[in-house]
Amino acid sequence: MEIGGMTLKVDKPPEDRLDVKTVDDQAKHKDGAPIVKKNPRSKTKPLHFWTTADVNKWLRKYGGGLHDKYGELLSQQEITGRTLIRMNEMKLEKIGISKPEHRKDLMQHILRLRLKHEMSDLKNLDQKGFELKLPDSKTKYQSTKDKDSKERIDKL
Repeated sequence: MEIGGMTLKVDKPPEDRLDVKTVDDQAKHKDGAPIVKKNPRSKTKPLHFWTTADVNKWLRKYGGGLHDKYGELLSQQEITGRTLIRMNEMKLEKIGISKPEHRKDLMQHILRLRLKHEMSDLKNLDQKGFELKLPDSKTKYQSTKDKDSKERIDKL
């Protein structure tokens, strides 16, 4: 390629190095570049970042006939992932899902999704080394009255 009288050489990467997902540090091409492997199970988009299209995709995959009936409704109401996991039966009725059995079925799917999301969050906390520490049973808590009394005695 020539730009402003200068010739630039542009090398195209080999076909097997496109669509980078993971890199195996051990294996290398002859030219020293790492061999790239496609990761069949790449990370999914966090639920809080789901768009209305992502919600519809989820409903189509897991909701069966509910997508045919309510997919367009959820799009019109601009239901995102953040909104979806905060849904309850009353909110579903307010947005236009009038049949109780449909609300119940959809809530079952939403609750499964919410549980999966929360399990993922807990795993992520565990991987980051988060540790929940509870107070020792030996620790005695004083009421404010006890503290005030002790302070008055100490002043004497």
